[in-house]
Amino acid sequence: MNSVQRIVLRRTLKVFVPGQNRSARPEFVAALSKNLESVGFTFSADVIERLQTWTPDELLGLAESLLPHLLKMVGGDVRYLPMYPNFPAQVMEASEAELYLNALLHYYGDVIGEGILPHYNKRPRNALVIAENLKVLQLADENTIQSVCRGLIASNTSLSKSDQSDLRGLLEACRDHIEEVLPESIPFKEIQSVVCKFLLERVENPAPLLGRFLKTATDVLRLATEISGGDTSLAASTRFVSFSRNHRRVLLGLLDKVTRPDEDLHRHRGKWIRLAERLHPGEYGKQFPLALAAIQRLRRNEKPVTFNSKVEQLLREGDTAKTAVLLCQRPGELARRLDHLLREGPDKADRVLDCFAKVAGDVSTPVLLQLIAHFKQRAYDQSPRRLKDTPEKQSLPFFEKAVRSLMKPASAHKHTPMLQPMRTVFPKGQISRLMRVPLAKSWLAPAMAERVVELAKAALVERFSALPSLGKCFVSEDLQNFTVPFSRRSASKSLRTVARGSRLPLPDANVVRFFLWWKEGKVNSQDTGRVDLDLSATIFDASWRYLNHISYTNLKATKLGCCHSGDITSAPNGASEFIDIDLDKLRKAGARYVVCSVMSFTRHPYCDLPECYVGWMSRDKPQSGEVFEPATVRDRIDLAANHRISIPMLIDLKGRAAIWADLALKSMPCHNVNIEGNMRGMQHYGAGIESMTKPNLFDLFSLHVQARGEACDRIEEADSLFAVDEGITPFDFETIASGYLA
Repeated sequence: MNSVQRIVLRRTLKVFVPGQNRSARPEFVAALSKNLESVGFTFSADVIERLQTWTPDELLGLAESLLPHLLKMVGGDVRYLPMYPNFPAQVMEASEAELYLNALLHYYGDVIGEGILPHYNKRPRNALVIAENLKVLQLADENTIQSVCRGLIASNTSLSKSDQSDLRGLLEACRDHIEEVLPESIPFKEIQSVVCKFLLERVENPAPLLGRFLKTATDVLRLATEISGGDTSLAASTRFVSFSRNHRRVLLGLLDKVTRPDEDLHRHRGKWIRLAERLHPGEYGKQFPLALAAIQRLRRNEKPVTFNSKVEQLLREGDTAKTAVLLCQRPGELARRLDHLLREGPDKADRVLDCFAKVAGDVSTPVLLQLIAHFKQRAYDQSPRRLKDTPEKQSLPFFEKAVRSLMKPASAHKHTPMLQPMRTVFPKGQISRLMRVPLAKSWLAPAMAERVVELAKAALVERFSALPSLGKCFVSEDLQNFTVPFSRRSASKSLRTVARGSRLPLPDANVVRFFLWWKEGKVNSQDTGRVDLDLSATIFDASWRYLNHISYTNLKATKLGCCHSGDITSAPNGASEFIDIDLDKLRKAGARYVVCSVMSFTRHPYCDLPECYVGWMSRDKPQSGEVFEPATVRDRIDLAANHRISIPMLIDLKGRAAIWADLALKSMPCHNVNIEGNMRGMQHYGAGIESMTKPNLFDLFSLHVQARGEACDRIEEADSLFAVDEGITPFDFETIASGYLA
């Protein structure tokens, strides 16, 4: 199985199985399928049909290449050795003194440089009953690679680093017929930069293709940033590399063809000044005179009268109607400022909305969808409740882990105040972090907000009606729990990825088991030294008041049915930690939310570790099977970002849902990286991701059905199916981002 086939398997759960002209051998295929079930996968009917024409040796070769990759996808390719091998019963049965002394000896081992772990005989465990909801491997064909590549290129939202890496691999596989996979235009600028860098480096005579996609000075800046390995969202600074002469000629040639580049140059003046130092435009002044002249004006700081300066001047004068007329030249900007304009000039709201009506069809699909979700909330009075002020509690002082292990859940957090209603926003370029900001002080009249929603919906329906017919369609109402994937820039690589805030239904099993695995060693020839990561779970009530937590400072809460597998503080050969959460007992105790978190106690960023991932399993009987069973893994998330605290998910006990978070919490510099030192962050981030308002997939697909299909009530009658587990699902990112966000 080559690298491209692995990409296709991971992204689409499809395998390449060429048919053979041989008689069927079902007994060997049955054996292979049984092995797949132990990992949590199975074959579709058409794959099984083809595999029956393979020889035993061919099937063995497929098993040797396929099974290790599937194991790696679910995290089953490493050994899991928890401190307490008979977890969870062993931890529940142990006395507080036994747990404390074991932890104390283990921490003492860190001081003397020895890994001291308690020795226990492993008890026999009951056999695991493999769940019926196995992941089905479908059949890939010769067009699958191009289809996935086109889907990523046509995505109308940002891609994660792993998505971009996959795109580069797929482009390389399609290099000999690159024209067949390239569209006339690439809707998302950051993806455009990835594709253009590939064309520049891997295609002969790339100039015509680059000229097709790169139209503005900012496009050229993004390409230079991509070549330099920087942030193509342009939210962060970039240290530009020393470009080759060929790259300098290409970049200056592209800039030379841009009409009126001055406004774009000044918008990112600092970046362009640094980039110009690397491009040496004076050396190519005769060849690219317009580019040289523009850079010289930039260096002299000859500021043009920019579009934004005109807008701000009109806003200062209080003329929202004229502002809206001017913003019609840039429909996307008008849409983003629409709420502000309506609040500032309610007496001129009709004129503002008339301007928006004229250009709504030119606003991008993601922006229109966000307008709909935003103004649905603005149509009602949601002013924050007045809460009784509660004095802030001081964070606990710094203690060593041995002292922490003596402590019960911190009493300082027993009276955590109920949070005020706030709005959740994500800063540009830092989507893995969120901010909770106060709600708007003024509210719009319902009729005004409803008209914005109607105009946006009408524009989307008209746009979607130009797409191919969907026929009869069934859209599952369960898709209301899944948010539209607008941005994956900071999304972690995972077994299955959905947009932040999506609510995945929990299986019928009563116990959720979080797991963490990491390894220390060398990264870029640098030794990490001892690495101590901690898996934690924080429990809140319905008002986000703290109830309890499970971590290395509190290994068990017997009445709640929750426990920790033991704190391991180094991982030269890999280490693992587990937490079991009993859903029924927590609900009966008044709990509502459980926030899962991973903290780097030794303050290593995850990007500096050889390997680190977290995930969750479901168990009906916690003592059945091994502590880690691949077939029970629901999700596995790689932790590779430049931060020290991760919140991969939280559980809504009442709604029986796992809420996808994939967030990074900033640690407090003066405190240990643990629950006690970051309780408020857990509370705010959990409440923020749970309460945020985003467009959902049910509404998106329903608009498509309204525009180009016919709704039906029965799945059997549907030509197009939109559901959680079949048809177009929330996990089909390429299909949604390219075909339904166009």
